[in-house]
Amino acid sequence: MSVYFDRYIDDQQLGVLKVGLEWHRVAPLVAVSWYSEQQGGGVSIYNDEGDQVPGLTVPPSNTQVTSIVWHPIKKVLLLGWETGVLQTWNEQDKSLTDIQSLHKSPVTIAVWSAAGGRLITADTVGPGFASRHGHEL
Repeated sequence: MSVYFDRYIDDQQLGVLKVGLEWHRVAPLVAVSWYSEQQGGGVSIYNDEGDQVPGLTVPPSNTQVTSIVWHPIKKVLLLGWETGVLQTWNEQDKSLTDIQSLHKSPVTIAVWSAAGGRLITADTVGPGFASRHGHEL
């Protein structure tokens, strides 16, 4: 039997629309993507108590995050943007890194393989693209 607890995410941002969320499979982290006309789009990361993790906020962009997915093992979050841009946010060094992407349209789907060695993404135009970590397939 599963037991679930409700937690309120203490978000201080006013006028921000939450557009996605994703739990990490192993770590007690949840990523929340958001968008507002004034700030643009971004991602905030919270612990399982609902508190924002200091230093783990993806800075706002003038575009919207359309896909977020955690690496299945590492504390690495993949972001897909409405412009087709792909980025990873690495919790360890708190870095945001662009990934070479062939997408020109909003990235709508991103899925890691079970071990995290491969990634497939798709956009609104059609076919998906597969890659190995650091290499285009």
